[in-house]
Amino acid sequence: MGYMYDALNLSTYSGNLDPEQQGFDPSSKLSQRFIRRKHADETARDFAMLKMRLRQAHEEKGTKVIAITSAVAGEGKTTITHRLSILLSQSANEYSEKSNNNHNSKGHGILVIDGNLTRPSLQRMFKTPAIPGLTDFAHDELQNRIYIRSLSNHSLCLITSGRENGADPDIWNLDKMNKLFSRLRESYEYIIIDAPPVLGHPETIELCRLTDGALMVIKANKTRVQTVKQAKEELESGSITLLGAVLNKRRFFIPRMIYRRTMY
Repeated sequence: MGYMYDALNLSTYSGNLDPEQQGFDPSSKLSQRFIRRKHADETARDFAMLKMRLRQAHEEKGTKVIAITSAVAGEGKTTITHRLSILLSQSANEYSEKSNNNHNSKGHGILVIDGNLTRPSLQRMFKTPAIPGLTDFAHDELQNRIYIRSLSNHSLCLITSGRENGADPDIWNLDKMNKLFSRLRESYEYIIIDAPPVLGHPETIELCRLTDGALMVIKANKTRVQTVKQAKEELESGSITLLGAVLNKRRFFIPRMIYRRTMY
């Protein structure tokens, strides 16, 4: 438990570049572009590390349905869900091309689900309508059919939240939801779910029971340790496997390379 911890740091290096050593002014446009590019490269490496850890869990334990949650709102879990699903789908697309399979091939696509039914956001990030979606399916408005959107990347599909009907923990206990997730497991390599925060949202525990485990996003220098502990305890009391945590927006006040050396 917790082996994904610190796998992803959306970090910024706050140290100052030495103009004499670097040969340019830190406040110049060239310097700022360098810093942004360096930050983007480090972020890409962090996401690649997280993808590697997920694949390891997939190969060793069969982990494929993953809820991404947080203790409270505003931790960045939806952004991480969005970017991680795109990264995973790129790998799935490469696999599909090599094996001459299409995106409907069994077990090789990526499905992302907006499970935050009270504050859905993925439809905006993917620029697609929210309706129809999960709540429409749950309330028999689609005649037991689920609407799955195939996105521009052919290996990535999306199930949106649907009509906003408020928080309803019982929606995840419906027999039809269990059957739906069983069918989806057979069709996709990974299912990534943007879940509501844990604290104050009892429906999160019910949703996580449909998954293989939860990944908790924690915003560095913002979330109180006691708050994270409370969320962890609620997940564990609900018999939810905590796969690990992602420390989001961590700042390195010394060069990151030196920081990493101190970890070994």
